[in-house]
Amino acid sequence: MTDIPLDIRIYGTLAITVLLYAVLLRSVHRVLPIEPDYTWLEVVIGVSFCLAAAAYRGRHVPGGWEAYEAGVWLAFLVGGGIMSTWEIGRSIIHLREVRLRGSLSTTALAEKRGVRSEGDD
Repeated sequence: MTDIPLDIRIYGTLAITVLLYAVLLRSVHRVLPIEPDYTWLEVVIGVSFCLAAAAYRGRHVPGGWEAYEAGVWLAFLVGGGIMSTWEIGRSIIHLREVRLRGSLSTTALAEKRGVRSEGDD
């Protein structure tokens, strides 16, 4: 089919999928205030991507459970690394915006996102 090794195809596809998922989540967060109520769903979907990649590898690479376990760890390193890097980048950008405004209060941001209302303490 192709000369590209199977692991590169599997984890390359996972990396691209997770990156697109992060971009999709960013777009959704701008339109819908889904955090923190649906954070669990975001995590479940991301974990499912990683486990699907590991399961696919487990069915196509010989080696028993040791190879499958290595595939699971590698999938979480690839998928989790990309999502963590994305979230850290978002946090850095947010902190820069906060510093430019001269306010460290997150209340206004929480109210803007619909996470917090004025009476919450």
